Amino acid sequence: MRNKTWLIMMMVFFSTSLAWGGDLPWEMKLPFKQATIHYEITGTEKGKETL
Repeated sequence: MRNKTWLIMMMVFFSTSLAWGGDLPWEMKLPFKQATIHYEITGTEKGKETL
């Protein structure tokens, strides 16, 4: 009985979370076509990069 209750609660939780999830951040269309990104890393490792 306890396992059935737990299973039903998890199914309800997952179904509502998927319905309210919305768009994923990496699938959203960005407001620009291209960009140049410059960054610098400091700490135990150091470096620079341009993408």
